[in-house]
Amino acid sequence: MNNDRLFEQARAVPILEVAAVLGIEVNHHGKARCLVHRDSDPSMSLNSPGNRFKCFSCQAGGSPVDLVKQAEGLDDLGAAEWIRDRFFPDPGTRPKPSQNHPKAERPAESKPKAAPAPPGHYSDIYNALIDLGRDVDTMPDAARDYLVEKRGLSRDILRTWRVRYYSENQRRAILHNMQERFPENEEALRGAGILAKSDRTGGDYYGFFQCPYIFPFLGMAGRVLYVQGRISPKEKGKGNKYINPKSPPAGIPAAQRPILYGAHVLDGLPDGATVHLVEGVPDTLTVNDQGRPAVGIPGVGMFSERTARYYIEALRRFNVVFSRHNDPPGQDGISPGQELERDVVRFLRGQVAGLSLARIPDGTKDLNDYLMEIRKHGRE
Repeated sequence: MNNDRLFEQARAVPILEVAAVLGIEVNHHGKARCLVHRDSDPSMSLNSPGNRFKCFSCQAGGSPVDLVKQAEGLDDLGAAEWIRDRFFPDPGTRPKPSQNHPKAERPAESKPKAAPAPPGHYSDIYNALIDLGRDVDTMPDAARDYLVEKRGLSRDILRTWRVRYYSENQRRAILHNMQERFPENEEALRGAGILAKSDRTGGDYYGFFQCPYIFPFLGMAGRVLYVQGRISPKEKGKGNKYINPKSPPAGIPAAQRPILYGAHVLDGLPDGATVHLVEGVPDTLTVNDQGRPAVGIPGVGMFSERTARYYIEALRRFNVVFSRHNDPPGQDGISPGQELERDVVRFLRGQVAGLSLARIPDGTKDLNDYLMEIRKHGRE
């Protein structure tokens, strides 16, 4: 394949799929924030005729190749090869790599391993899953009471963060509904955690069947990048409370990787702003519900030496306040929360604008419980 053929193929890739791999969040009007000028409101359309983008503010525009050039800092050939590497992974279809085009310095995570299906589809799958659920205004009273009364979350935060509830009958039908909607994407459904295989029977089942609640990880324009399922509160003592898909979607920038719950709240915050880093989804929602920007580590196992670089890139501009859970100690005398705190200090200190620790009182399980107590007694 010569370079002309490479450019022809790269420019023919649907621009919305390229945008998804780049981590560009597109709203339901097909618009996103422009990559060329500082854009406070989405003014860049990705629905322009001819598979092109156009900014109606600064008039920048172009093909999928031009979009990658702006996002990745590459020249024409480098951008075309970037698209080739993600959408045409078969080496037999590739031209020989060029040796004379400049390549911008890019972090390792911008070169993900090939996804099991065309990249960008996971976000479509997760958005479809959220569309099938019931929001806080339509879910049954008992389901709403668990979130509002027991967890102390406002209806507003549950609406804006698109938390969803699924009855058992809905969960029984979801797999069929998703397979009908994505008939040619079985591998993507597996990668997204929707389609799972039973170790016992070998048959397929809905991967979140145990989860009446789904918490979406939102991108910068409210699009769902990832999800976490909450196992029924009635299933206490039967293993993990949450289910995470095994395969995060490819091509999402570090600041928006799904290991950071609530990354969309960072958009527009000034340098030096205070951001709370907390443990778990409920704590993240609770702190944001009180008007304080917070992002969450979805689980202790999702913060490690391997993943710390994603948190650093997302949080480096901010003064970070970390709060851990008061877990019971393990056999070594150290609780999971203490171990997480130790790792946060180890990897983030000196890498973010500032780092401090906020401890909740002994006898309080987590930040969600503590803040609920404060609110109940009318204290700030």
